[in-house]
Amino acid sequence: MRTYLMTVAAIAALIAPASAQVMPEGSVTAGAITGGSVYQSGPSVSLTPGATQDAISSDWNQIGTISDVVLSSGGELIGILATLEMGEVFLPVESANLVAAPGQDFAFVTDLTLEELQGQAQ
Repeated sequence: MRTYLMTVAAIAALIAPASAQVMPEGSVTAGAITGGSVYQSGPSVSLTPGATQDAISSDWNQIGTISDVVLSSGGELIGILATLEMGEVFLPVESANLVAAPGQDFAFVTDLTLEELQGQAQ
């Protein structure tokens, strides 16, 4: 039994580094995004569809959290599900920018108004 446990432990030790190397450099897991904040940029700001922001602006209002990521059948990120006060809302990447601020959780910011978001709430 002791030999069996040592063999299992040795295999696990060999597999762990290999599985850590499977993720390409610069990639992000869905778990790293979910739970992050969703911000509304305000009416005077127009975001570039599909762009990435590198900082959270003090002018943005936190309006919810990221509850899930939505992928296309080809595996590309096409949007997020955001939990807002009005319910769960699908935000396509065309309407929201990823915020990848160093040392902070991932977030998304949208330039949609609260009224536009209410129309999408489930």
